[in-house]
Amino acid sequence: MTEHHINRHGAPSGRYGTLDVPISVWQVADAAALTAGLLAELKPARGPIIAVDVPGWEAIPRAARHALVLTRDRTAAKAALVALPGAKQGLARVQPVDERSLGVRLAAVTASTGLVIASAWLLDCTGALAAAAHALRPDGVLALVGQGMADQARLTRLAHPAPDAEDAEGSEDEETEEESPRRFGLVFAGHVVAAPPHVFDRAVSNAEARRANRSTCPAIARHFDVVLWRKTAQTEAGGVHG
Repeated sequence: MTEHHINRHGAPSGRYGTLDVPISVWQVADAAALTAGLLAELKPARGPIIAVDVPGWEAIPRAARHALVLTRDRTAAKAALVALPGAKQGLARVQPVDERSLGVRLAAVTASTGLVIASAWLLDCTGALAAAAHALRPDGVLALVGQGMADQARLTRLAHPAPDAEDAEGSEDEETEEESPRRFGLVFAGHVVAAPPHVFDRAVSNAEARRANRSTCPAIARHFDVVLWRKTAQTEAGGVHG
């Protein structure tokens, strides 16, 4: 995992690490480098790539790919758009969304994208997980990105549900259960932990401080947790053949 990744154009991507299963560790300079790494590793099929509420989406048009950017922060997205070279700006389309409209926007994209990169916020939006699966081509990938312990726990639970949760999935009383990607034909494909080198250094300092029983430890620095799901070829709108 220490080999420096070179993209198809021969320029360094700013990422160290490969894509392994079940977990991969990447060193990335920033969110844009993480997005560029996902593009390089997953090689999504031709067509637009959807970015939902994630920083670093500008790596998509920089890679000469079309991007549909669905964002809660239109001001920040517009600033990122105008910072792109003029020739790349036309490759990105920015649309504002909220918890109610995200699912509607995604549902309008029918099996036409090979990659959806979304923050864990997508899971809080009405119908958005099903709509994201619906937007993917067969064999397309949904990459859910989280930061912080709460997101990490939530994404891990979705990727590796407890056996009793699996048994309850088909029960009628599902209102309190979190929707499972598997209900929409998505199968777990990998987990990437990504951060700049200084974040990994901070984690080592934390571990050493705990082993030394120090009363204070360095503050926990956030990393990216990216959990990948791949759409199966048997998926239909609204579910999977049983």
